[in-house]
Amino acid sequence: MQLHRMLGIDQQSPAHIAICGGGGKTTLLYALAREAAATGLKSAIYTTTHIMRPDAEDMAVFEQNMPQEMFAAWRAGKVVVTGKQLPDGRLAIPPDEITAF
Repeated sequence: MQLHRMLGIDQQSPAHIAICGGGGKTTLLYALAREAAATGLKSAIYTTTHIMRPDAEDMAVFEQNMPQEMFAAWRAGKVVVTGKQLPDGRLAIPPDEITAF
């Protein structure tokens, strides 16, 4: 069974999903975004704290506002991940211009 069904998330409707807890947030976030992308839905990932930077070909990371490139990544079936890179390699909350995207 797919995660979005187990969690009662309707992938046919636009949604904002908040994930909190003590562990596994990034893994769950990326798994849900991949499920959505696999069904043709557009996925974007943002954080208000920090997340591990993905190292996967099916995800496109943007540290700046690049709308044309973001849309091109979506059209190519990729998950768009945005954030400001921290010195330890994680991503933090993106700049305001990306959040407004």
